[in-house]
Amino acid sequence: LFVRGNPYLKEVALTFDDGPYQGSTAKILDVLKSEKVHATFFIIGKHIDEHPSLVRRMLNEGHEVGNHTYDHQRLDQLSAANAEAELRDCELAFGRATGSKMFLMRPPGMRFNNQVLSVCQDMDYVTVHWNVAVGDFEEIGATTIVARVLKQVKNGSVILLHDCPQTAEALPAILRAIK
Repeated sequence: LFVRGNPYLKEVALTFDDGPYQGSTAKILDVLKSEKVHATFFIIGKHIDEHPSLVRRMLNEGHEVGNHTYDHQRLDQLSAANAEAELRDCELAFGRATGSKMFLMRPPGMRFNNQVLSVCQDMDYVTVHWNVAVGDFEEIGATTIVARVLKQVKNGSVILLHDCPQTAEALPAILRAIK
């Protein structure tokens, strides 16, 4: 379970959950490209099937892409077999879209237990947690998102953001301030 980076280095990990979506993902990718910043996207299998070209763009532009299940189900509420199926179905969708394999995983809602961690380990996934979260899955506005990130961020932070329009709007200010 990976929770934070090195607190002695001036670096952070920027992560985006729940995409890809037609509107916001392209805007986020545009900002990242213009700022020469790479991120990790934890994406949902059914969204991969809907927007495979956005997933290919993520990889082509040098971003990491991780598994966030096929249907965004809470893995700690599923049997081991069903949890594995959620991860496998997402992995298959990613393979169809890109011809590549995933190595990182973040459980939806960070809901996991020892069974989930065991399933992930058996599937050769590194489970990635976060230590900065701002609640941008709710309608809180770009200004609030920026303020919440900047209040919490420090060296080694793993920042949880969501693939949504208000986060895309907040991203330039977040990146300028962190840089």
